[in-house]
Formats: sequence, structure tokens, C-alpha cells
Amino acid sequence: MEQLVKTWVEEHSEFLFKMAYRLAGSGADAEDLVQQTFLKVQQNRHSLASGPQEIRPWLIRVLRNEWLQQLRKDRKKVPWPLHLEHDLAEPDEPSDSVPVFGDIQPLLNRMPPDFREPLVLHYLAGMGYREISEQLDLPMGTVMSRLARARSWLKNRLLPQGSD
Repeated sequence: MEQLVKTWVEEHSEFLFKMAYRLAGSGADAEDLVQQTFLKVQQNRHSLASGPQEIRPWLIRVLRNEWLQQLRKDRKKVPWPLHLEHDLAEPDEPSDSVPVFGDIQPLLNRMPPDFREPLVLHYLAGMGYREISEQLDLPMGTVMSRLARARSWLKNRLLPQGSD
């Protein structure tokens, strides 16, 4: 069983790091999250009853739970309340050009976690609406709405005003 966990680390650590980085916003936090994820997996490996084909969704769920725990502990990273929608519609200072992909992480760091999670799961993990709905334990309509709002939030900050 110990060899199985080593195999999971080899096969999934790079993907989990990328996902953790997008959620947490820093390399050090991402490394901590991945390490905590594999520690939890090691401790609870017997609870994976459905077989090795379900390991990736399980790892994602453990990583997400660790990230949420970190958010709760760190008062500086308290999620924005969803009722502050007017803040989401206001674009930042317009720039002269559309930013390159590397500029997205600072925006993800500022994005409310309720929007960031489905966005990362959809675009980084390649999950569909139904999978995200199951992973986050949300109705599919809520997932679709949060993805649309996350895209809009990013668009308002990435594109100069007046362009489409």
C-alpha cells in the first residue's frame, strides 16, 4: 500500500501543485497544500473504496479541503462575501494592452474563492459542470452561475474598457 501512495505522488503531484498554486496564489503555499494533501491521503488511503480510477477526484477533494482549512486559519485571506456584487462589476484601471497569461495569477489571488474554485476546476482540472457540482457539493446551476460570474470578473479586469 505504501508503494501505491508513492505512485500517486509521482503521477499526480505536478497537477496538484498547479491546482494548489492557482487556488493559493503562491508557490510556498501550494507546496504546503500538496504536502498536506498527500499526508492526508497516506493517513486515509484505506478509505478509497472505489478503486484507483477515482484517485484524482479524491486528491482534488482533499486538496480543496486543505485549502479551505488554510483560508479559515489565515484571517488575511478571508473570502469576500458574495453580497458584495457591486465590487465585482467594477473594472480595475484600464491598461493599454491585454495582459499575457502570466498576469492572471494576481487576479486569481484577488478573485473571491467561491468563483476561483469552479474556474480552476473547470480550466485546470478539465472538469465538466456535473463533476464540479459533485466535487463542490453544489447544484449544477450554481456551478454554471459561478463560472459565468468568474469569467465576467476576469474579463472586466483583463480587457480595456470599451473592448470586447
